[in-house]
Amino acid sequence: EAEWLRQLDLSQDEASWSAVAKWLALFPSLVYELSAFLKRNQVKDQEQFLVPLGRIAIALLANADHAFHAVRERIGQCLAALAGGALELGLVINLHQLHDLTQRSSVPGKLDEALEKDELSRLRRFRETALAWAKHAARDGGLREVACLIPPALNAVADNDDDTRTAAALAVAAMMHTSRVDAYGVEPILESLLQQTAHPKWRARCAVAAYLGALVSRHALYLSSTQIDLAFGALRTLCADKSAEVRDASRASLASLISTAVPSLELEHLVLTCYDQAHKYLPLGSNGSLGSMTEDTARIRLGAVQALGATVIAFPYDVPPHVPRALVLLSKHHDLARVSSSSKLDTESRRHHVAIRAAVKHTIAEFKRTHADTWPLIKDFFSFEESEALADVLTAGDYLV
Repeated sequence: EAEWLRQLDLSQDEASWSAVAKWLALFPSLVYELSAFLKRNQVKDQEQFLVPLGRIAIALLANADHAFHAVRERIGQCLAALAGGALELGLVINLHQLHDLTQRSSVPGKLDEALEKDELSRLRRFRETALAWAKHAARDGGLREVACLIPPALNAVADNDDDTRTAAALAVAAMMHTSRVDAYGVEPILESLLQQTAHPKWRARCAVAAYLGALVSRHALYLSSTQIDLAFGALRTLCADKSAEVRDASRASLASLISTAVPSLELEHLVLTCYDQAHKYLPLGSNGSLGSMTEDTARIRLGAVQALGATVIAFPYDVPPHVPRALVLLSKHHDLARVSSSSKLDTESRRHHVAIRAAVKHTIAEFKRTHADTWPLIKDFFSFEESEALADVLTAGDYLV
């Protein structure tokens, strides 16, 4: 313990940081070997082994903003080993102190620009250490105790620095796609992601949408139908986001979730929900004329159209029973949005109508791209009325303008 602490004290010296990084590279193996030894021999008095580890953990945290990237990477790896070992051994290495790193690296993204240069640089170093911790914990399967690292990772995704954004994307992707996970690991990560859907920066919201789709699609077996519904609802909300990038990511994640994560018995209910909401917010007056919409209803309508489009593009080269009527309803939304865009509307309302037209255009263009070669075989899936309603959409390449 004394030697480890001495090395950490010397690590800020430019001449010794490389050697310290090598020392730290050995530490995770020591922790896991100690964990296996104590379990194998059923050692009752573990305090003599574990208390020194706690002091080393505090020292590692004190150096979490280390000046050298290689040392920060190793510190993150050591923290992942300590947190995993703590959980396995029932060790109380004061997880509040371990999680203190997330508080120091979770300054809201919108405040980054207001920080002094030195302060922002220090914040980024904390974030890099947190990202290293998350990445190594994901590889080791210790996701349960690092779900709290999702917020700083998403803040890093929205960072102005390209290297920080890249590191964050890799770290969170490792957490989403790791195969070493169970229900106890997936649930807190899902909850943490759901809490970040209103992040102030669009890059972070875009990452939330992408990672929600990846997490639920890959680990759906560990999630209940209620949890899948929560993820689905969050993605539908993000489908109405002000940022086009967030809307696109949300629609893609919804399509992935529908095609891979939803049990066949629930698919019909999910699709019906999307259809009913899109139909409910079709802006028609009582006499069939164009009706008015408030800002809130226009936003909900945009999300409903995006979600309904996801139910179509979720099945490329296939035509499930819901697709024909979904396309008919989407074409109605497009036509009404085109009429609305030419009316005298405020800027915000016009923005929603333009976004609705773009969403429908993308959905139908994608459908035509994936079904053009097989159209003679699948056209019989459309009723006469549906074929008539979609005649312009499915034949004219320049219909959606």
